[in-house]
Amino acid sequence: MPQGVVARDLGVPASGRSPMTVVGAAGAAFAAGAAILVAEFAAVRVGAPWFGQSSFVWANAVGVVLLALAPGYAFGGRIAERGAGWRATGIALALAALGLAAAARLGAPLVAWLAPADVAGDRPLPLSLTGSLAATTLLVGPASFLLAAVAPLLVARLAPGLGAGRAAGTVASAGTLGSLAGAAGTPLLLIPALGARGSLAWAAVACALVALAVLWAGRRDPALRARAKAPATAGGTGAYGRAATAAALVGGTVTVLEFAASRALAPRFGSGNPTWATIVAVVLVTLAAGNAVGGWWAAKAPRADRRARLALLVGAAWSLAAAFLHPGLCAALAPTLAPGDAAITLAGGGVLPAALLLFGVPMLLLGVASPILVRDLSASRGVARAAGAVFAAGTLGSVVGCYLAPLLLLPDVGTRATLGIAALALVAAAVLWPRVRAASDAPSASPRKTSDDRGPRVVPWALPAGAVVTLATLLAALLPQGPLREDAGQLLERETSYQTLRVVEAAENGPAPGDWPLYGPTAALRTRSLRFDEDRTSYQSLRVLDDEARLLTAGRYY
Repeated sequence: MPQGVVARDLGVPASGRSPMTVVGAAGAAFAAGAAILVAEFAAVRVGAPWFGQSSFVWANAVGVVLLALAPGYAFGGRIAERGAGWRATGIALALAALGLAAAARLGAPLVAWLAPADVAGDRPLPLSLTGSLAATTLLVGPASFLLAAVAPLLVARLAPGLGAGRAAGTVASAGTLGSLAGAAGTPLLLIPALGARGSLAWAAVACALVALAVLWAGRRDPALRARAKAPATAGGTGAYGRAATAAALVGGTVTVLEFAASRALAPRFGSGNPTWATIVAVVLVTLAAGNAVGGWWAAKAPRADRRARLALLVGAAWSLAAAFLHPGLCAALAPTLAPGDAAITLAGGGVLPAALLLFGVPMLLLGVASPILVRDLSASRGVARAAGAVFAAGTLGSVVGCYLAPLLLLPDVGTRATLGIAALALVAAAVLWPRVRAASDAPSASPRKTSDDRGPRVVPWALPAGAVVTLATLLAALLPQGPLREDAGQLLERETSYQTLRVVEAAENGPAPGDWPLYGPTAALRTRSLRFDEDRTSYQSLRVLDDEARLLTAGRYY
């Protein structure tokens, strides 16, 4: 078989001689996407014994991660444009692994320093807000930045063999599926089994192993320039701004639709964890499918931009229709609200088709946008910068939508109007789509070489450094750690699926044992309490150890 055909199947140029396959790049994107969500969930649970898990704490975690991703995408696009290859991808993953390992080992002492024990119990709200914001920024902000840089680096390295659009679609789809795995697996599997710090540590190990594999596969990286050879076309800075605006509108609409879906389904199915888990799963799976379709269109259709604009307009129409049809459809899928467990069973069976029909279809159509935007913008800006700009703008749009929908739109204008505004945003994205005559997105067999491309070269320090990082992350995962938080007299700490529980024994004044313990003299009593998350002076339940048969709870309610 000719060498060029083999290289195209592998997703690399014929002259590149890199053994990294499309499957390997997709695996790296999947690992980065999963690690981002593991870090987000675990960071909240690490700080929960001090700050709790209120909506303010979660808002800080989501905001910090998204705001770290946006510049990370732009940074990855910038260094990829300058010729960074598999080695830079491996280094970014290795540094992210070190950051996650450091968060696993240093997270508890850091949070304890930010929220001292003498003010942690019944702490003022500002402490929870500012403390959790600072803790999340320090714990997972740098790792999220580095993991985001991986995506445009992978797009740039796959583009010569796949074309810009298909490379972007492959990386975006794999990263989204990784996010789904991290979002579902962390609270359901990792934290109950390993704890928050164990989840961070083993995510670090996974990133380190992927980094080592990337460095090994790219040990003879010719550092080919990722910029496409296609001449710049009409558009320039104007097209760049229009593309970024369109990507931001699409990203913001995704999160607005996600929150609107919860409100639309709530009257029939509730707004608890099962409903939210179903909505998040539907959003991520359909977005990943849309990314793949968009990449395929970008590679096969010369005027894929027309298809993308049409997809956005159909998505707008579908969202507008959902605004008026969701009560009837939800009622048809959940015709009665049976009491007790029957209602839960009925909702569990109906919420998935309702979410798919009402919101899965527009999410699928929105997912096609980013790969085609990358392809169109790469004609004038290069593949690397195009991928970084589109991913960053979409992420910033998601940040805005994440706060705009629950804080302003849904409370002030309601679900139907929110869906109508989302539809208008998609129409605006279709109108603002950059008007550029994109060059052919066919794979390039001879991308531009950098000045230092003198054939295969070995990086002597990269693989040993990767091995050291892998060993360090393994030590972080395997070495024992004490409790997240330890109060005076604490006997036991356990991380459950929902809370961090502590059993604490203390001596306090209470009724002395006697025939009438509630009305007699007082004495020092030994008590054992069950506390959870940020509680220090309050408790979930209490046991009086001295003369328990007569004292019971010594006048307390629990």
